[in-house]
Amino acid sequence: MVNPFGMMGGWAAGLAFGITSSIVMIPVSALFLWLTTKIFKTKDTSFTSALIVAAILGGANLVFSFFTSIPFVGWLFSILSFFVMICLSIFLVKWKYSIDWGKAILIWLVWFVLAGFVLGILAAIVAIFATVLGLGAGMLGGMIDMMG
Repeated sequence: MVNPFGMMGGWAAGLAFGITSSIVMIPVSALFLWLTTKIFKTKDTSFTSALIVAAILGGANLVFSFFTSIPFVGWLFSILSFFVMICLSIFLVKWKYSIDWGKAILIWLVWFVLAGFVLGILAAIVAIFATVLGLGAGMLGGMIDMMG
């Protein structure tokens, strides 16, 4: 089936998805950063500081996600964005919490692992439910086809 909106429709849908996922993920990421700064007992353990760092990273990620959708060169932007986002994350943690590089890297690492672990579990749960619901809907559709 041909996309009636052409390539720009795909970009618009990708941009809408990126904005929506950023709006959802910024506070979630901030929550994990906030918990990590509590663990490491930094001077500033406010949720607002974590939210500022997460919002800046969310905006940068949104910009990079736009460029990664460009045909033929998107893969290059994907690789570049991976390294830039790691460096930017560590820099923002160092800057916002006024800590040394070693502690900033350690906080970033724990934040990354904690968020990845918890969000990985949540993603698995969502995938299981989606699969179960998808199979249920498929079975129901098949039963309706057999009856009609």
